[in-house]
Amino acid sequence: MARMSGTAFPVRWAYLASVAAVAVLLGIGLWWLSNGPREEVFSGDTQGSTYSIKVVMSKFEKGRRVVVEKAIADRLDKIDREMSLYRDDSELVRFNRLRGVEPVVVSAGLIEVFQLSRLVSEASGGAFDVTVAPLVAAWDFGPAATGAAAAPSDTALAEMLSRVGYDKVEVDAVRGTLRKTVAGVACDLNAIAQGYTVDKLAEGLIGLGYRDFVVEVGGEVRAMGRNASGVPWQVAIEKPVFEGREIEQVIPLDNMALSTSGDYRVCAGPEVRGWRSRSEAPRMLIM
Repeated sequence: MARMSGTAFPVRWAYLASVAAVAVLLGIGLWWLSNGPREEVFSGDTQGSTYSIKVVMSKFEKGRRVVVEKAIADRLDKIDREMSLYRDDSELVRFNRLRGVEPVVVSAGLIEVFQLSRLVSEASGGAFDVTVAPLVAAWDFGPAATGAAAAPSDTALAEMLSRVGYDKVEVDAVRGTLRKTVAGVACDLNAIAQGYTVDKLAEGLIGLGYRDFVVEVGGEVRAMGRNASGVPWQVAIEKPVFEGREIEQVIPLDNMALSTSGDYRVCAGPEVRGWRSRSEAPRMLIM
């Protein structure tokens, strides 16, 4: 009997050691689940559209959410005050209202976007042009849209076209000024402002020390690193159909940017010149 108990002693300790090891592993697993990385979501309205931001944060960073939230809000407000067409006090709206051709001092951010716009306009042979604001309004799009379906007359269209052309705005980066070369020029930065905003928000997150996030503003997306599951961010693109909502393709993004446009849902038809769908803007699912 003594011999049997002597052999049972180390076996019992081995069993207890195994149980302890399992308990430690379970503890580590539970700790990881409760303290591991998670995705903090920040969303809201901006620039006549919406924004959605996901940042991978540790659960030890509970106090940091407030810091990130404020940094996002401050950046969005700054850009909104500079180039939004949806607020009467923005720099862009004030510039558009000017009837003269004298230079006006504007913010560094607005100068930067006008410089970028000029580069794209030149590279595209004028296909990209921020001075199309009168045409956008004429077909009843933009912040002043009323829902009317009337299209401009040929005479009105010709007059508006005389005020359209990217070379009709001079940018002086040294003096920090913009100048219209033709009275009545009006600009719409929506085709570039949202992508610019995405880049500035991403820069801000990097400055705060984050390397895993995805930023989306009005369909413009920039992703860095991985999501909380450790895989690249997944962006689901909707199928371009009028009825229903279906996913066309899922695109993984890792340190990449993606620009989307939903003009199949908000458009003007040549058959009635002024017809368009007023359905909801297309959406993306970010995972």
